[in-house]
Amino acid sequence: MSGGFRWFCAAAVIVVACSCCAGERQKQGGEDSARQESSQTQSETYEGRRDAGEIRSRPARKVERKLLSGADYLAGRLPGCRLLRVWAPALDVLPNGEKVLVYHVSRAAQAGRDIFFSQVHRFGLATKRLLEKIAEYSGELPPELRKAVEDTLGLVWLSGGVYDAPTGVKLRFGLDYEGLVKAAQIAAAMGAEMD
Repeated sequence: MSGGFRWFCAAAVIVVACSCCAGERQKQGGEDSARQESSQTQSETYEGRRDAGEIRSRPARKVERKLLSGADYLAGRLPGCRLLRVWAPALDVLPNGEKVLVYHVSRAAQAGRDIFFSQVHRFGLATKRLLEKIAEYSGELPPELRKAVEDTLGLVWLSGGVYDAPTGVKLRFGLDYEGLVKAAQIAAAMGAEMD
């Protein structure tokens, strides 16, 4: 049930992004259809190879490697994963009514995210908020402790709590209890309000 809400939020963002891109494609006209036919032929060839037992062709691996190593696409790294950027370049050309809709859908997703955190684990929302407070005041932390706090917070944000989203297994963080206490004490000394 909780995974359903996450998929709903992701689907809402994808639908908005796809509708933005669809408007842009209509403006481009004939060029796009030629490109689509070409990519469809390549896709069919690739599917045929995959069905024949070859999982990935060499060019597909090169493209994948280029996308994952490109500075434009790579937003950051966390232990065990890479974060990729997503653009919606046609957002600027949307009518004002649709921009307002996009804004409200994004705000609803943000509000629903806190509900999701509190439903996954009874201390999920409190854990997220504690790590966010520490991260706000992380300027005075030692570099290795700051990195551990940022990685832990990133994994909590990405997984929607302290459990791995696909498997449900509790995550192992690089931040231990002593490090968390030390980081919280430093943040509190800097003025963070710990609830």
